[in-house]
Amino acid sequence: MANFEFNEEAFIAAATTSEVGSTKAKLPPEGDYPAVVSDFQVKSGVIGKGKNIGKPWVSFVYKLEFTDERVTSVTGISPTVRSYSIFLDLTEDSTFENAKPDFREGRNLQFQRFRAAVGLNEPGVEFNPRMPVGRGLLAKISWIPKKDATDPTERVADITGVAKLPS
Repeated sequence: MANFEFNEEAFIAAATTSEVGSTKAKLPPEGDYPAVVSDFQVKSGVIGKGKNIGKPWVSFVYKLEFTDERVTSVTGISPTVRSYSIFLDLTEDSTFENAKPDFREGRNLQFQRFRAAVGLNEPGVEFNPRMPVGRGLLAKISWIPKKDATDPTERVADITGVAKLPS
């Protein structure tokens, strides 16, 4: 590994500007776009309110990379990366130390649809949540209201659905 010493003063000088900075993101156009799953992360915590207070929660967060020019030409970033979060239904006996996804009929539908979109929801074929990394899918980008925005008309781009890429 190379020896690297950060020059704080040079960085501060480079960051000094009289230009007005943008405070709004350039939103990719709404629509269905091909994407590749580039990363996977598990997040967890304890429910802090409501009837399930004190119970565990778990989510899978998949990073999706968009290289489609219809997206990147607007955002100015290639690839444009967006997160797709899936909160999981857990079994009734799940504890924080031993949480288990609920695979009964009608449970974890968003997760099962994601698996199908990347071609990994086949009967009798073992699945691991890391397996989608590197696989393609079709992602629906929608504009939704920004949470906690001071401007009620402000929108953010969100992935609101996934499907298999057309053959």
